[in-house]
Amino acid sequence: MMQMRMKSKADEGWETTYIRFTGQQSIEREPLTYGPAAGWSWLRELLAAKIERVNGYAVEPEQIAIAAGGTGAILAALTATVGPGDEVLISDPHWPQYLMQLACCGATAVHYPLDPRNEWLPDVAKMERLVTPRTRLLVINSPGNPTGAVFPAHLMAELLDFARRHDLYLLSDECYDELIFEGEHVSPATMLSCDEFNAGRVICVYTFSKTYAMTGWRIGYVVTGRQLMKTIVDVLNASSTNISTLVQRAAEAALTGPQACVAEMRQTYQRRRDLAVKLLKESGRYVYTPHGAFYVLVDVTSPGVTRRSGRQFALDLLRERNVAVAPGSGFGSVSQEFVRITLAASDEEIERGVREICAFADR
Repeated sequence: MMQMRMKSKADEGWETTYIRFTGQQSIEREPLTYGPAAGWSWLRELLAAKIERVNGYAVEPEQIAIAAGGTGAILAALTATVGPGDEVLISDPHWPQYLMQLACCGATAVHYPLDPRNEWLPDVAKMERLVTPRTRLLVINSPGNPTGAVFPAHLMAELLDFARRHDLYLLSDECYDELIFEGEHVSPATMLSCDEFNAGRVICVYTFSKTYAMTGWRIGYVVTGRQLMKTIVDVLNASSTNISTLVQRAAEAALTGPQACVAEMRQTYQRRRDLAVKLLKESGRYVYTPHGAFYVLVDVTSPGVTRRSGRQFALDLLRERNVAVAPGSGFGSVSQEFVRITLAASDEEIERGVREICAFADR
């Protein structure tokens, strides 16, 4: 079976040997006891330097907390800020776990659409009508899953202004921050002074899973103002106590070791993105060019052909062509006639898979 669904990037060897070796050394050389709920200070100091170097804004280590992946960081941030009766604005399409996490908090998701004919970007003016007295938080994701969309600076400024005007928390999911093909990743935190960021209305989330292919290590981090961070750390303490020291040592090695693997992975994904886009253009199925992450949404509708949902298309494609894709309906209603492919597949798999998808959609 050809998988164009989610695969671990570690399957390709992106997770480097020195990261594994450092984890092994930690087991052998130091006690693995309870640690601080926010993470060890030596790792948070390195992360503060990384945030200034890569993401372009300055924070203190006390404004950072380590969590069980970006997933754990997002859940901790949501648990600290929203509860029953609150409404949270999330994009359509979106990362599916947002809905499960909001259910855990008792909050309600309200969807703002992304436009496939405009690079899967939101229209901030249309978002105004979604705000009610119960709206408490806005979630944004750039680079995006499942779209690969990268929000330009002017749009990020509009979204930040929108959150300010409606007195909303802004949770910025930046887990793909170093997987950018064109342009640049812009964090909303770069548009705030240190005092404004420390007010805690903007929350930024990152992970080691994407940049360093450390999916199975389960380590990410959340960054925000000091006062809100105290509540987030209480949530982390109550839920997981602390992230294992050996995992934090591996993250330390990732940050301080050679960074060529990051550039190599990014270049490989860009080459595969270019290949997928070329094939879609040749087949008349081109809609947009993803500028980051490692996904492409493919429109599988055809004029004169019986319309199938992305879910039914994915099931039929698997059964008849032995190609696995993720149905767009799993990410929202706007993408229900799309399927998502991953650039974590090999070049050969992408070429054959995209051709099979296009031919099957034309039937």
